[in-house]
Amino acid sequence: MAKMEKTCPVCGKQFRTFISRQRKYCSKKCRDKKTKQAWYIYKIDQNIKKDKKYQKRLSKQGGVCAICGEKPKEGERLVLDHDHRTGKKRGLIHNKENTALGFVDDNIELLKKMIKYLKNNNNSK
Repeated sequence: MAKMEKTCPVCGKQFRTFISRQRKYCSKKCRDKKTKQAWYIYKIDQNIKKDKKYQKRLSKQGGVCAICGEKPKEGERLVLDHDHRTGKKRGLIHNKENTALGFVDDNIELLKKMIKYLKNNNNSK
């Protein structure tokens, strides 16, 4: 079998490989390092894409929460709310509001009863 000289793209070391095998790296350690680097770059790209989509959606909402209308605090990110039955994305809202909707299972009648309860039992008047 014929061998050929190659240069490892990670460490720059010269190594020999069979022409039929065509190894790209001189060792498993270099291969794993390159794989980790590629994964890290991929994750950065995905985060940039996510952030662009987030900024675009937030801008469409006027930079505020779709429920309460308040701007997110410094360093805070709103979460993307969705309908659990259909999967349809609804809007960016505060995490506490998203959690509340989840606890009532998007039940409008239950939310109306909760509002009525709060109105009837609000002692801060």
